[in-house]
Amino acid sequence: MSIRSTWQNSSLLGKDGFCRCVYSAATFAPLQYMAFTDFVPAPIKDADEMPGWTVTLSGGGEGSLVMADEAGGILQLTPAAAEDQGIQIQTDGEMFLPAATKDIWFEARIRGNDVTQVDWFAGLCTTDTSIIASNPDNAIGFWTHDGDVNLDFEVADGTGAPVDTTVDLADNTWINVGFLVNGVTSVTPYINGVAYTAVTANIPATELALSFAVLSGEGAANRLDIDWVRCTQLR
Repeated sequence: MSIRSTWQNSSLLGKDGFCRCVYSAATFAPLQYMAFTDFVPAPIKDADEMPGWTVTLSGGGEGSLVMADEAGGILQLTPAAAEDQGIQIQTDGEMFLPAATKDIWFEARIRGNDVTQVDWFAGLCTTDTSIIASNPDNAIGFWTHDGDVNLDFEVADGTGAPVDTTVDLADNTWINVGFLVNGVTSVTPYINGVAYTAVTANIPATELALSFAVLSGEGAANRLDIDWVRCTQLR
């Protein structure tokens, strides 16, 4: 089965085998490149520093990255216990560029402890020091917003906005979110392995970084947990 058909087969979403590199038998040249982490062991040096990722605090408060005691390892992004305090992580480089015949697959397993009182983003966007507040012009990913439990999806290149997927989030409940960027033609979101309506407009034409952000919507340290994330693009 080709890498393309493997990732398009929704029944296989969530299998670690997707992260294996594929090589040409003739030249041994990589046919795809990827970023993958299961957060085992903890890639954390200090409470707000993780090699390979840029960590940013927002709101003038404190925040921390914590490896929780949970099977398989999870990373917790925990802002300060005050409203509009946040923490975010982005890969140091913008590695993924939508392009014809060079599909991108993204998937992550995430959860929030209080999905009504939090904003978060998970996906790809341009480098930005305040993802939640500024809503970057170029982004592909999932949002939830303070005050509701809606899971929104956005594809934006300066035009575009988060759209409700009709899937609701629940406190302390894992959810798999993913998308397939089909060249520069369409972006299909996946939620728990199920494909939703593809977006055919506003696909970014610039490099994007793996990005996660969380902002508390009340006087509590409402966090975002990440079990794993992977993102692959064909050469």
